[in-house]
Amino acid sequence: ADIRELKRLDAATAVEDAYHGQGLMNRIAALPATTIAAIHAACAGGGCELALACDLRLAAERARIGLPETSIGMIPGWGGTVRTVRLLGGVVARRLILTGELLPAADALRIGLVDAVFPNDAFRQGVDGWIDRLLTRAPAARKTAKRLIRRLEAEDWDSAFRAEAHAFASCYASGEPAEGMAAFLDKRPAAWYAPRRS
Repeated sequence: ADIRELKRLDAATAVEDAYHGQGLMNRIAALPATTIAAIHAACAGGGCELALACDLRLAAERARIGLPETSIGMIPGWGGTVRTVRLLGGVVARRLILTGELLPAADALRIGLVDAVFPNDAFRQGVDGWIDRLLTRAPAARKTAKRLIRRLEAEDWDSAFRAEAHAFASCYASGEPAEGMAAFLDKRPAAWYAPRRS
């Protein structure tokens, strides 16, 4: 968010702003498609919260990533606090949020904040490579896995294991396991029915 806009908030309007931002980030996180944050430079505050709402985060070497809100007297309020704790654990969340530091891409990779780092001059090719690899994976299985992972992040163990079993079984309804296993045994690429990149 723009700091000038944030300056206009008070305790009452800040709650509404947070709910609005959380709703937006939750809609992004709930998209059935696999989402990728391609981070080529600074990714701070709301930008980092957006990246955390994505399934994968890919960065250029020059990128710096973090949640500096405490440096201006607030905390991440658009889901960044919750997502940082859930995705990276309390230790990492404390470091990122309490210090407000922007991490170099290599450090972000080391702690799991990003999934890959590419040289600056090969960033686009690196991102395209990940996209191409994702497109070779069964689309219904990816959607099922994404939905299940999101659910498991919020559930107790017994419920999580039940949900996993049902999601595993639902993959078979798509027909993708039959094609995937046949392709594996035939030593050929699977013929998924998802659109391919041009």
